[in-house]
Amino acid sequence: MNLSGGNIMKLHKNVLKVWMFAAVLLGATITTQTAKADTTAEPQNEKQTVTNDGNVTGIESAQKSDATSETQSDSTTNSNNTVVNNDTSSTVDSDTNWSKTNIDNPGKDYFHYVNRKWLNVAKPATGQQMGALQTAQTQMDNKVHDKFMSYVNGTVPTNDSTMLKAIEFYRQAYNSDLSNDAAFNGINQDIKTVRGLNNITDLNENLYSLMAQDISLPFGIKIDRDQNDSSLKTLYFYGATPLLLDDNGEFTDNMKTSQDTIGNYLASNAHWTFEEIQDLIINTKRFDKLLYQIQTANDRAENKLQDNYTGAGINQNGNYLPVVFSNFANISPYLDLDTLVDQLVGETPGYIYEMTPSFYNKFNRLFNADTFYMVRDWMVSKLVLNRSSYMKDLTEHDTYQNGHTKAETQSNLAYYVTSKAFAPEFSKYFGDILLSKLQASGVKQMIGNIMSSYEKEITDSTWLSDSAKDQALNKLSKMIVNVGYPSDSYGFYNDVTVDPTKSIYQNYLNLLTTEKLDRFKTYARPAVRGEWNDLSSLVTNAYYSPQDNAIYISTAFITSPFFDINQTDSQNYGALGTVIGHELSHAFDSNGSLFNGYGLFENWLTPEDLKALNQKMSTVASQYNGINYADKVISGAKVVDEALADNAGLQVSENALKATGHANIDQFFRSYATSNRVQMDKLLFDNNFAQDPHAPMPLRVNVNVSNMPDFYSTYDVQPGEGMYRDPNNRVQIWD
Repeated sequence: MNLSGGNIMKLHKNVLKVWMFAAVLLGATITTQTAKADTTAEPQNEKQTVTNDGNVTGIESAQKSDATSETQSDSTTNSNNTVVNNDTSSTVDSDTNWSKTNIDNPGKDYFHYVNRKWLNVAKPATGQQMGALQTAQTQMDNKVHDKFMSYVNGTVPTNDSTMLKAIEFYRQAYNSDLSNDAAFNGINQDIKTVRGLNNITDLNENLYSLMAQDISLPFGIKIDRDQNDSSLKTLYFYGATPLLLDDNGEFTDNMKTSQDTIGNYLASNAHWTFEEIQDLIINTKRFDKLLYQIQTANDRAENKLQDNYTGAGINQNGNYLPVVFSNFANISPYLDLDTLVDQLVGETPGYIYEMTPSFYNKFNRLFNADTFYMVRDWMVSKLVLNRSSYMKDLTEHDTYQNGHTKAETQSNLAYYVTSKAFAPEFSKYFGDILLSKLQASGVKQMIGNIMSSYEKEITDSTWLSDSAKDQALNKLSKMIVNVGYPSDSYGFYNDVTVDPTKSIYQNYLNLLTTEKLDRFKTYARPAVRGEWNDLSSLVTNAYYSPQDNAIYISTAFITSPFFDINQTDSQNYGALGTVIGHELSHAFDSNGSLFNGYGLFENWLTPEDLKALNQKMSTVASQYNGINYADKVISGAKVVDEALADNAGLQVSENALKATGHANIDQFFRSYATSNRVQMDKLLFDNNFAQDPHAPMPLRVNVNVSNMPDFYSTYDVQPGEGMYRDPNNRVQIWD
């Protein structure tokens, strides 16, 4: 065990003191934008590509006019509205490794043809990226910041009661001691709370209070819609994941890093002795081993799935075991689950769901008088790892960490912490005032047109069975469309007070835990399908949730070049329209087809349908598989799910555009390429490549348009050109 170095000590030495304090405050809300389904706007890790000069390319934003600013630079339009290239000296490039920025022929490399001028000047710093999403996000961040600060400074009045509490919180943060010592005092007090438990009885008596302090229990409880009745809410119980053992029960290098993190923090900041830390690590590993031994591989995977999911409810991976609660509550003579549940939801449920049966079948082996010290030390280790991960994460989100003066830095940090502490209120309040009704109406109309286009695609499909068509159309008709921002009242803020006698750390935890515990208080209320939950309207995001059968388009996304009422329909459908089509396609893909129109788990594809879908996926995968790109080899199997959605989304959006009677296909394709441009530092690309389920953006754009018949007629693309794909190898998803 290394107690002299490690990640935490590096952070302690190298980052501003205030960063550390904010990291502790931010707690579990630092990364709450993970969605149940695919997210279009995963900051820093998707839509990425690399050029031969070492820069990664993928999405950046342009001004509203960018989609057409380069339309006629190297071409003219003939009487048939076909764009013809006039540069006869350009050579034919049949290499599918598109990666140059001097392309002057759309038939050679469409992505770089459209974006070549921007790519030549967009140079991100080390570890950074530039793109349409990134620019849109920065613009939204600045708008929200400036608006909030106008309230703080009194230049603009507000009577919103929750916003007034946010202003009070900001002022306390601004005037607080934001040093490392103040931060560590908070986390060290949490550690003392856990260490103050002397026996299994103490643990039992404090289960609820520990949850109320955002201290993880050694088992999981979540509230979500009933898997069998979308109008009801119910409780889901799952187990615990080993902290220092991998999926194979081994102590690997990654686990050693976690061990060092625990040891470094306790030695340097909590002032534990080597012997105390050693005893804690030994007990943590002992409990880890017990967790590994008593749970099946499937249940261990389920635990990890739920632990890693930062959304409001569960990440459903199938149907779970219903258990009569009176039986479940009596599984342990040591831990009173009945009282805990009553404290959480205010009543005794008739049933709950066990997500990991093997964990609860051996519950008494895990929790008893003999295992107590292992359990307690394991909880301390998890607490340290959780808080430490927040510290690391904050150093990667530096938008508001620096200022020209000490006062500016303090103000920026106070704002950043406030925006996280009041994230739901910010999402609702600013998502509303920063989105015009005209913009929202335009997006809703476009979504309706694209859904109508999907209805026709499904009805005319040559490979879907009649029963699958009926299910798909029924699902489409029941889909909930969310545009802009949440409508929830977030009444839990009425129970929150920013207490001037308490530290900013205590007030922050009060906000965090009040929000979390409020979810359990809604147990008796009807479930509302399509709630925004933890999604923020202020993040450039669009996604489809199969568990809700709902699509979400955030306020932050409704901006140029993605959508603007002053842009043409062709530009809007080529940008945000294709994103909407992409997300809608997830309702019918291999994962979405496991859920019905109400978001309940039901596989409605027949074996023949699934076989046909798999054949489509195989063809799409083959279009990417084996491509060498920026010293990487693309795996078709890895990118196929998102590639299929890209393909379907582009096609259905174009069909919806044509149905308006105002289609300019050249503008449509250019807008698609412009809104999907990105430039990323190669180091960042290399680090993200293995986990990214998307192909590099130039490939995504070029492969997708190469499947579109109108692309060939619009740009007169001929055999032998780099963009040409034989008609027999082009994919039309629903044909």
